[in-house]
Amino acid sequence: MLALARPLLNSSRLRVDRSGHPAFPYIRRRPVRNAQILIYHRVNDDRDPYFGGIPTTEFEQQMAYVSCRFRVLPLSALVTALRGGALPDNAIAVTLDDGYRDNYLHAFPILQRYSIPATIFLTTSAIGSDLELWHDDVFSAFRETAEPALEPFGSKKTRSPLTTIAERLHTQHEFLVYIRTLSEAERAAAVSRLREGLRVGPPRRAPGLMLSWEEVKAMNRAGIQFGSHTATHPILSRVDRDHARREIVDSKRAIEEQLGTPVEGFAYPNGTRADFLPETKTLLQEAGYRYAVTTIGGSNEPEEDVYELRRATPWDDDIFAFGLRLHYNKLRS
Repeated sequence: MLALARPLLNSSRLRVDRSGHPAFPYIRRRPVRNAQILIYHRVNDDRDPYFGGIPTTEFEQQMAYVSCRFRVLPLSALVTALRGGALPDNAIAVTLDDGYRDNYLHAFPILQRYSIPATIFLTTSAIGSDLELWHDDVFSAFRETAEPALEPFGSKKTRSPLTTIAERLHTQHEFLVYIRTLSEAERAAAVSRLREGLRVGPPRRAPGLMLSWEEVKAMNRAGIQFGSHTATHPILSRVDRDHARREIVDSKRAIEEQLGTPVEGFAYPNGTRADFLPETKTLLQEAGYRYAVTTIGGSNEPEEDVYELRRATPWDDDIFAFGLRLHYNKLRS
């Protein structure tokens, strides 16, 4: 059914009203082609509810699907085609954020099997180290605690129960939303208080959690591209200009020194509209980046701001639902 509908999807788009809802006659002609960018983080079979990632079987099914039904491009080539108005039909790119080692252990063999030229955005301070990123400090706190409740934080007035996994995940989400609104120093203090309140101790080393530079180089030699995801994963709208510049420049330099190739792409940490500023895009241009990606959902057309490219996270565990969502996103954008 989706195969039969594909010619319509390539030439049409969904008509929507001002509120974004479908409007009669529902379909209108698409003047230009569009492109989608997928975003992943971890790929493993841990089934960790706190931050486990996509299971390897599901990731392989999705890569098999896009390799057969879409034109998978390196992200840099997709951006070039987007800028030049020369996108092929069904253009799509695959990206992964942060630089977890399971990208090498599990995702990389699958990407090779289906000849998919993915791009991985690295948080460079953690690469080749035993350090956890600050959000991993939050995940491990909720994963390890034996406390029945968490004391109020932010604007909350009551304790948050932690007796079930569902309660822990709900409170973890609320805590992450809260600390992403804080300055760098305030966030670090809040994470420290969290770990103290949950009685899990200070952040610990995590050997083998993140990629090594040797693994990065091996993937790069096999055609995987790399971009920057900052040095320490701050929310760039919550740090001052000089701090943002250091994160943007230092991470780019670190990857270029290791790989000996220019770094052109950047991924905003967290990546919503609230997480970067117009001046952030100016800093990226000054540092020599050619494009940047967000976590704002939707497809991309030639008039898109290449420093604000949209990406979608494939949450579907059913391959038909995955395909349906990709085609709907293509039609809707």
